[in-house]
Amino acid sequence: MMTEFVVEHEFILPDDSQLFYYHKEGLNLAKSIAEHIEIPWQIKLQPPPGDYNCSFEYASVVEEFINQALLDPNWKGDGLRFDRVSHHG
Repeated sequence: MMTEFVVEHEFILPDDSQLFYYHKEGLNLAKSIAEHIEIPWQIKLQPPPGDYNCSFEYASVVEEFINQALLDPNWKGDGLRFDRVSHHG
């Protein structure tokens, strides 16, 4: 599963944006996040355009990370590669 996140106020996607996921677990996680932060995007499942190998081990780590962040908006992460965000300006 690969999920990209938009940094708040850096790049705003319109309300009619559509997110496509290749695996049901990613789809379910995205829907959960969208519901929690109240975004109206359409989130859909579609077949991958080619070979797609979902790493369930990595996906479970990402899901745990996201759940922690949703529970505590002040949480700054746990040092995992995908929570290192640099700010420019």
